[in-house]
Amino acid sequence: MRPRADFACAHCTKTSGTETVIPNLPIAAKRCPMCGHARGFKRLFNKVMTANGRGRKVARVLDPMMTPAVERHAEVKASAKRFETAVLEAQDRAFEKAPSKTREAMVAAGKGIVGRPVPAGAALSQIPMDARRDTASMIYPALTGRQVRPLWEQRR
Repeated sequence: MRPRADFACAHCTKTSGTETVIPNLPIAAKRCPMCGHARGFKRLFNKVMTANGRGRKVARVLDPMMTPAVERHAEVKASAKRFETAVLEAQDRAFEKAPSKTREAMVAAGKGIVGRPVPAGAALSQIPMDARRDTASMIYPALTGRQVRPLWEQRR
């Protein structure tokens, strides 16, 4: 038996309004058997065709050999994910149980919880007052599309 595959025809799809898939045609097919169009007639790679004996024989040998390695890889990957989750939970608990002054010192030193957002008060206290005022009066309105007026016009 020759190798076979599924095909899709764009012309039949256009005329019928739903996607037209022609199953189990020979791989060498060049034209749609329903409408005869060649343009838009494409092979779908939606499943593995094991019609030729060589691929099936190789798979029969490789599958039992690779199964333990694949299972071990999945186990290691799941274990690493569980470890990451446990570390994040432990960091959260340690940060929550620490006194507030210790937490503020950790955040100010940049040694807070890795990957966690810094509290807004600590972040804003690092920005100088002049820069915050300029951001609020000039930069933010320009980004949001509001009209920006010079400072001498704002005072009037």
